[in-house]
Amino acid sequence: MTVPLSDSDRNTVRIFRRIAREVRAALSIESTTHTEARMVGGYIETDNVLEHYRPLCIPVRRAYLESDPGSAFRVDRIIREAHIESEAVTRAGASFATATEDLNSHTILGDDRMKHREIFDAWLEAAIFGDFADRDSRYKEQLAELGKPVEGIAIRLTEEFARAIVDLDDALDALGFPD
Repeated sequence: MTVPLSDSDRNTVRIFRRIAREVRAALSIESTTHTEARMVGGYIETDNVLEHYRPLCIPVRRAYLESDPGSAFRVDRIIREAHIESEAVTRAGASFATATEDLNSHTILGDDRMKHREIFDAWLEAAIFGDFADRDSRYKEQLAELGKPVEGIAIRLTEEFARAIVDLDDALDALGFPD
């Protein structure tokens, strides 16, 4: 089944599908890459966590940015507007809703109420740009203030959003959208 698309939506789907391929590739590398882990202060810690997650963070950030032409938010809208039910569409909708709900929630760390979206934004900036022009300062401040739980939240959000991207891509496949 093929759903007609406007030129703008066709471009969004094409860009998103490329991003989804990058996410799938990064996830497959992630599953085969082993880093040395150790217990520090009650938390499992690995070396260069940001560096380790960079290949996944780059495409995840593109899909996460609502202003990006391949935004997952735009793709979610396109899929919903198709008004076609399938197992893949249902799974994608649930997965994307869970990821966005998590991004819009918060956690209390110490005495601070931290919005997950703020943690995620800072993490993605740090993972992608590192210390270039001090783009990692917000993330470093969060870590210094609130500790390693910030890193755990950021990693979980990254992986959850990546799974939502893959599920949206699977729904595009099921609906016959172009690759």
